[in-house]
Order: sequence, then C-alpha cells, then structure tokens
Amino acid sequence: MTKVKVKPGKWLYLIGVLLIVVGIVAAIATAASAGMTAMQSATKVEVPGTSTVQVEKAGMYSIAFYLSSDGKPVLDTSPYKNMTFALTDAAGNSVKVTSAGKVFSFNATKTGAYTLVTAYPAGSGPSATMMVMPLSGINGALIGVLFWGFVIAGVVLIIVTAVLRSKNRKKLSVQ
Repeated sequence: MTKVKVKPGKWLYLIGVLLIVVGIVAAIATAASAGMTAMQSATKVEVPGTSTVQVEKAGMYSIAFYLSSDGKPVLDTSPYKNMTFALTDAAGNSVKVTSAGKVFSFNATKTGAYTLVTAYPAGSGPSATMMVMPLSGINGALIGVLFWGFVIAGVVLIIVTAVLRSKNRKKLSVQ
C-alpha cells in the first residue's frame, strides 16, 4: 500500500511558527533599540532642584528615574514618593506633570527651554538623576506593526494549512 501525501505539506506549519517567532523577536529588538536611542538622547537632570530642559519638538515627554545618588540604577522609587514636580514652559506657563507609577509625563505644546523644579515638602530627601525624553509614537507603531503583522500572518498560515490539509485528507479517504 502506498502512502498518500496530504497537501499542503506540514512544512507550512513550520513557516507559520517561524513568522510568529520573527514577529516577536523583531518587536523586542525594535523596542530595545528605540529605548536605547531614547535613553542616549535624554536630558539628564539632578533632583531635587531646578533644571532646564530643552524641548526640541512639541509632543509627549517622559520623566523617569535613572540613577540614585550612589550611581546605581533606581529600581525602587518609593524613597522619592513625596517629591513634587513643577514644570513651566519657555513663556512661564505651568505645564501639568502626570504620574503613571514610576514614570512621569507631560505634554509639551511648544518648543523651547522648560524649567523643572523638584522638591520635597519636608525640605529634604534622597537625590537622584532623572531622564527627560520624548515619547516617540513612530517606534510604538513600528513595534505594533512588526509584532501583530508577523504574528497574525503566522496564525493565519497555520489555520489555513490545517483547514486545507483536513479537506484534502477527507477527500483522499473518500477515494
């Protein structure tokens, strides 16, 4: 008895899985690269205190803890929880700084020199270095396209292959 080959071949499953893996790896690599680029171009400010941040382009910016006073990365932000942030644009208008856990953000509607004043209500507290950097929407969109594009293509290929193989197997068993 000869073995009947069901088409399409099982190798299409492998291609589907590879598409999913490529999507995940490409999204992670793009996110890591974008994060490193943002960190390298970020303005570093010492807190508490008064700092000037040059805003080159209008848009959303984040303010994140970077290094503690002993030069180690800040992993726990609880020592800084009472720190207050006041931000003014180049014209002296107050800019709202919002908190999302460990990261703060603000919307810069104009370019120019922004003044960031950080302080503790009690007058003193631990110092740190923070990074002020633009949030780039294009990187987020690219990461989403890479991830979802490849993952959806891989899943669709796996499903289509399974359906076609099932139909072909039924057709061959009837003959």
